[in-house]
Amino acid sequence: SALGFVHPDDRPTVGALFAALLAEPGRTMEHECRYLHRDGRCRVLALTATNLLHEPTVAGIVLNTRDVTESREAEAALRASEGRFRTLSTASPIGIFESDLQGRLVYANPRLVEIAGIPVGGGLGDRWIARVHPEDRGALVAGWRAALFEGREYAHEYRLML
Repeated sequence: SALGFVHPDDRPTVGALFAALLAEPGRTMEHECRYLHRDGRCRVLALTATNLLHEPTVAGIVLNTRDVTESREAEAALRASEGRFRTLSTASPIGIFESDLQGRLVYANPRLVEIAGIPVGGGLGDRWIARVHPEDRGALVAGWRAALFEGREYAHEYRLML
């Protein structure tokens, strides 16, 4: 049976969902579960099953599966990376920020909030550039725009007027 390929810990849930699917003609269910690959590894499947037993031309359960293991692993790695970034950024002794393509401030670490006097819960939005010292502003903006155009990160030291 197909249920034999499902990870033992997921079998009760998948079995219950399948039983509910059988009980309701026309019902479609979606679920993710782990399955045991023939190479012994555990993979993650996204399942979509539709009960078409009542349809004479089909007379069965239509099951579509998609292996989403890599995308789930990538999502987990991204969450872990984001957590590391937030931890390092929060503990950093330097001000760190991110701006969007329009130059609006979208993230500022606590040290930058302290350095620049950004109100807690507030932000500089698109006004942060106005706080850059006029003598530093041209080089900062030129470097920032070049980095955006080239799709790379940009680091620059400059003075803020508080």
